[in-house]
Amino acid sequence: MTADFQATLDALIGRDREAVRGIVEHAEKRAYEADWSDLAGSEIHVGAPAPADLLRGHLASPDDVARAIDQVVPRWRLDVILALDDYVD
Repeated sequence: MTADFQATLDALIGRDREAVRGIVEHAEKRAYEADWSDLAGSEIHVGAPAPADLLRGHLASPDDVARAIDQVVPRWRLDVILALDDYVD
């Protein structure tokens, strides 16, 4: 995550941790229910570390967290969700 994303995420967690946690939990549930059988082109990521700036931008509300997760390419989305889950806790 970028420094701006982290700073605004920290502020958002400070204001409303439960709302952020709910967004992340909902995203995780959706990820496990998704059909991942068609990830054409994802083989380019095999063996590659996740980019450090997968999460970027400014967060003003919990909904911005949901949008940031949705903008991550599918190959890294669950990784991002699980990392955010750990971070929020």
